[in-house]
Amino acid sequence: MSRLVFVALCCALAVVIAKPQPKHDVTVCASKPGDKVLSFLQVSDEGHYLGKSSLDVVYPPEGEPENYVINCIMVKDLKPDVGATATITNGTLGSSRVSIHLESSFTKGLSFSVKIMGQ
Repeated sequence: MSRLVFVALCCALAVVIAKPQPKHDVTVCASKPGDKVLSFLQVSDEGHYLGKSSLDVVYPPEGEPENYVINCIMVKDLKPDVGATATITNGTLGSSRVSIHLESSFTKGLSFSVKIMGQ
């Protein structure tokens, strides 16, 4: 009986370890000579009681021309201990527009730096 419990616990632990973990930082780069910083910003939200904080970062801002090709996207979680995540939801390298979704864990805040480079 105890052997069966041990095997069940090992299987449960393997499932937890194998489960993909959300990304706190995102770095997607194919830098080229002549790249310049197209956008750099730091965003933060202190969190909400009994809820999540979320924010969408869009480059270029709505209404601005799409004059540059994006070669590097770097999103850094400045408070990695609170469990916020970053996801690129639209656009990629080689495009002229990108959208990034930032989300906190339950009742926690978020703090990220976002750097976009290209030419």
